[in-house]
Amino acid sequence: MDPVLEFLSENSSSIRTPKSRSTYREQLCATERALGKCLLEASGEELVSHLQACGLAPSTVKLRRSVLRSFYRWAVRSGRLDRDPTLALDDMKVQARPVRRHNWLSPEEVGRLLDHWDDTPAGVRNRAGVALLALCGLRASEAVGLTWGDVDLDRRQLHVLGKGGKHAEVGIPSEAAKRLRLWRERLDAVGWETQWVLPALAHTHVGWVLRGGPLSYKGLLAAVAGGASDLFGRRVRLHDLRRSLAGMLEDRGVPVTDIQRVLRHSSVATTQRYLADNPSKGVQVLQDFEL
Repeated sequence: MDPVLEFLSENSSSIRTPKSRSTYREQLCATERALGKCLLEASGEELVSHLQACGLAPSTVKLRRSVLRSFYRWAVRSGRLDRDPTLALDDMKVQARPVRRHNWLSPEEVGRLLDHWDDTPAGVRNRAGVALLALCGLRASEAVGLTWGDVDLDRRQLHVLGKGGKHAEVGIPSEAAKRLRLWRERLDAVGWETQWVLPALAHTHVGWVLRGGPLSYKGLLAAVAGGASDLFGRRVRLHDLRRSLAGMLEDRGVPVTDIQRVLRHSSVATTQRYLADNPSKGVQVLQDFEL
């Protein structure tokens, strides 16, 4: 059996979500292709050379290094290797991550994005996707992994498998419930049966059809980024919608500890970092200034 598949199979309890398993497999297989050999045959020097010369963004290099460390720790524990070659990565320096400009959407912009798409199945689905991100505060991986069994529209609650495999109950604002109901009604009207709240769709010569699985992260990003570019002329990432929700809540006077609970951060310090660049703060300071 392929070592990568063995690793993923034997660590399924710790690598729980489909998004995480896909990321691990993608990073490990990409490293194997670059090295031209099985990972179990690679030396520490080869891994260092690969990570230094791969040309990936610093954040991706750090991700790949972390995934490789997990894989080789498993290989040593299971007796497939005597020594962990990623020990050679300990002294490898990764250049500082460039500062990324965050995009903050106002309530008006979120409303425009929710109404951007047409009434095709893909358009109604995309509106539901934006509602999950910008109104419920879901992470992108949580949104694409959400099933209808996780949705209780009567009680307006979502059951989410979140970061680190943690289960959580998330409230659904009325506007988000409206978007989800419209999408559910459209699915029922066309007779499509799917467990995924955001299923992958394809446009064929006979019209829109289900593709059988969930919408991918890249598919959701393409929809949101394309809509935002059309409307606002700037790049908006999926996580910007979650961050914008935090900013909107702060602007309405919601305590930071309550925002922490909404975002399900383990530490309020993380929430405070989220809100540090909220652009409305500087505006409010001057509006309140008097001589």
